[in-house]
Amino acid sequence: MTAAAKALHLTQPAVSQQIHSLEEELDSKLFLRGPRKMSPLTQGRIFYRYALQILKLSQKAILAVNASHKNVLGTLRVGTLNSIGLHFIGPVFTIFLRTNPHVRLKLQYGSGEGLLNDIKKGDLDIAIAPLCEDHNPHLDKGLKALAIRKDRMVLVESAKALPSRNGISIESLNERPFVKISDEYIHFNEKLDAALKAHRVTVDPVFESSNVGTLKRIIETDIGWGFLPEHSIIKQIQAGRLREVAVTDFSFNFNLACFTRDDVDTSKTLEVFIKGIREFASEKDSTS
Repeated sequence: MTAAAKALHLTQPAVSQQIHSLEEELDSKLFLRGPRKMSPLTQGRIFYRYALQILKLSQKAILAVNASHKNVLGTLRVGTLNSIGLHFIGPVFTIFLRTNPHVRLKLQYGSGEGLLNDIKKGDLDIAIAPLCEDHNPHLDKGLKALAIRKDRMVLVESAKALPSRNGISIESLNERPFVKISDEYIHFNEKLDAALKAHRVTVDPVFESSNVGTLKRIIETDIGWGFLPEHSIIKQIQAGRLREVAVTDFSFNFNLACFTRDDVDTSKTLEVFIKGIREFASEKDSTS
């Protein structure tokens, strides 16, 4: 209840009153209330599933309206990372194309640094890539960045594995085989390597890839543990296939951002596309 109140910028009594009002309207209890916590009843779980569907439908409606414009036409060249393309960009593309029949989208996968270089060269119109908290986009001459969603790297293990301690230190990372994400999140790997070096710890990856889908499957089979971007593993954690492992002395937060050239006027097509992505990102944050 406290966490919900904080997320909604309300007081705890206000949230409690809203839940009571909802239960009265439904004429059904949704939660089993204990002295220290609340647990959802069957009725609460049923209502939650339908509420998620309503939120997702609302998200699609808003995105469809924002993506529809009579002056949206031509070809839009979009670059992104493998993980973002699989778990984030796909729904935006689908709705954007359905509502704008005169637009052609070209999607290119690449590394973060490679995508930014392609933007500078004019080979891409927009790139959706990580923007590190300690990285100033203005240092990249010729680029401008618009943050659209907060994200973080999460250490995950298979749900089949024996549960790790409540929290581990970064120096314990070599206690199990390590699965490494490569190429796409260069700044993350630099910070992780620096932290390991500071603790005089050596970690030799048992498996390494830039393909997040492959990395998830490897970790799910309990080959080892590894860091993955949170947006890519939410469903696996909710489904009980992966489990987050808290790291007490290491974290890496970043934003997903839209990168474009700062010396080129934004076309109506690109403007509407960015608006759709921002709306989708805000809705994803509210439902995840």
